[in-house]
Amino acid sequence: MNTLLEYFWLLLGCLLTWIWVDALANKRWAHLFTDIPNSRSSHTKTTPRGAGFAFAISVLSASLLTKTYIFISICAFLLAVVGLFDDIYSIKAKWRFATQFGIAAAATAQIFPGLEQALPAHISLCILTLLVMLSSINFYNFADGINGHAAIQFMITLISWLLISNSRDTWVLNFNNSIFLTLLGSLIYFLYANLKLKSVFMGDSGSTFLGFLSATFPFAMLSEGADLHCYLLCLLSVLIFSYVIFLDCASIVVIKISIGVSPSHPHRNHLYQRLSRQPGWNHTLVSIILGLVQALLSFSYIASIFIAMEFFYVTIIIGLFYSAVVIRNSLQTRKVFQLEAI
Repeated sequence: MNTLLEYFWLLLGCLLTWIWVDALANKRWAHLFTDIPNSRSSHTKTTPRGAGFAFAISVLSASLLTKTYIFISICAFLLAVVGLFDDIYSIKAKWRFATQFGIAAAATAQIFPGLEQALPAHISLCILTLLVMLSSINFYNFADGINGHAAIQFMITLISWLLISNSRDTWVLNFNNSIFLTLLGSLIYFLYANLKLKSVFMGDSGSTFLGFLSATFPFAMLSEGADLHCYLLCLLSVLIFSYVIFLDCASIVVIKISIGVSPSHPHRNHLYQRLSRQPGWNHTLVSIILGLVQALLSFSYIASIFIAMEFFYVTIIIGLFYSAVVIRNSLQTRKVFQLEAI
């Protein structure tokens, strides 16, 4: 892609996000998006949420301009719309999940056409992919509890797929840099407004959108001739590229279910939340540290695919270390939930 054109897509994402973030401050509707702190909040002053809807605007705009991934982009946009309504009106969890399931199922059907003639292994992969999509949507939503965390994690994921797509021996053949550069530009401006200016929050509209894309676009990018091995490799990559968020959130969900607590029960016991409350730590520092952990996991994994398999040992070592930290936090969280139940 022409370098000048790459800058155009980056600037388009920045511009659309700036326009949306500025619109959130408009006095006529600013009260609709105001997030008022409560006992579970990690912030102390009222701040507009819903800035993440700019991600959906940016991706859909780039998709329509390039006429690529239109169906998946529309699905993601609809999910962001539901998230935006949730930011404003607080939709009940069962209706949120029903909508998420319907959109994820539609995206899965688009990615895996002709299931009526598919082998059992392909049907199993389809079901597993749907579960990963739903998990990713909700885990990114759970991860949006401090400034910058979910956005930085997704930015690492986005860069990882950009690296894979531009490799000479890539197994992802239908990658469109335009959409992802636009989204990258949107993320860059959002992080500036969120971390530097501290003027907006992402909201459910952005977190669920990023979670959906994280687990959906990689499969949509595979060529039509991709075999089962490619799909399995893609699924493994999706999990590794979101390992920091997935493990933290999945471990808490397992703990909740094991002691009879609803998975949607609000709390402040995720690893990133506990770290942000440590003396001398803040949201930005925690988000950067966890971003570096994810970057080391992702980039060492990519190196193991395209450079030397030995790099995968680095992925395993970092993954085991992070897993140990998460498990320790989960055990502490279990005690907290048990005490609350007494």
